[in-house]
Amino acid sequence: MLDSYYFNEVGRHDLLTREEEVALARRSRKGDKNARDKLVLSNLRLAIKIAKEFHGKSKCSLEDLIQESNLGLCKAVELFDPDRGFKFSTYASWWMKQRVRSHILGNSGIARLPGNARMINWQAKQKTKEYEEEFGRSPTLQELADLLNVSTSVMRGVRSCSSYPVNLDAQVNDENSVARPFHETIEDETIEDASNTIDKNRLIKAIYESMSSLTKREQVVLRLRFGLIDDLKSDPDFSPQRLVLSAQESE
Repeated sequence: MLDSYYFNEVGRHDLLTREEEVALARRSRKGDKNARDKLVLSNLRLAIKIAKEFHGKSKCSLEDLIQESNLGLCKAVELFDPDRGFKFSTYASWWMKQRVRSHILGNSGIARLPGNARMINWQAKQKTKEYEEEFGRSPTLQELADLLNVSTSVMRGVRSCSSYPVNLDAQVNDENSVARPFHETIEDETIEDASNTIDKNRLIKAIYESMSSLTKREQVVLRLRFGLIDDLKSDPDFSPQRLVLSAQESE
């Protein structure tokens, strides 16, 4: 993890004048490693600045973004031609931003996407924004696939891989402003609603009470016919046959 030592070291390197940048770039193109290193070190502050600009817009760590920005800076130093009249910081910024954007797109979902899928994902976001501005609603999956000239299965796959994972242990505030782990706020659809359970128990109790006036055999017939045997299933020796025999013995 980056600490203050790294930032202090970066701050020790003076910024370059336009003339110094041109001179160093020309020496670097001739193979002067010291000139190349000085050009990189003097622009690390710019690399950090660009990484911080993107950090608030993504879920990638600042350390990773700074690393990618630095790699973009090194690429810019390698390709910069001072005789074309461009300012080095302007040229380098483009390479650093491209590198950072590529990293964010490739690591913004559950799975790392290949280059063509990242491009489809980026185009989908742009087309979605344009569609919403034009029609006042988001495009359907089929409409988006048609706009990008890809199949719906490809579009669905890119979307699913671009989803952000959720930390089930992350603290969230419920409606009462009480912080709880996220997994505790997820409804368990396999659990029956408490009110339904209470109503069901009351109904079954009323049915059993109403059958008390019947003979044992009649009760058994009704129980087996309508499946009213939940209260008996806790007995390990229970079986419909034993229930019938018990009714016959009681007569």
